[in-house]
Amino acid sequence: MGNKGAISLSFRILGEPFQIINCHLHSQHTNTTARNETINRILHELVGENPPGEVIFLGDFNYRIDMGKE
Repeated sequence: MGNKGAISLSFRILGEPFQIINCHLHSQHTNTTARNETINRILHELVGENPPGEVIFLGDFNYRIDMGKE
């Protein structure tokens, strides 16, 4: 997924399916479009349209709050 990445782990607990995704996205204020595109690609390629169970999406999303330093 470019210079950043994502990893996915699927498993079952008591017969219930789970999928955990961890990712590291582009930083800086100007890369919001790249972050959004990467999230969409991760979800499309790793989860698909019909997830079989619960999906937990974690990581360093690098979204910034545009505030002054004070």
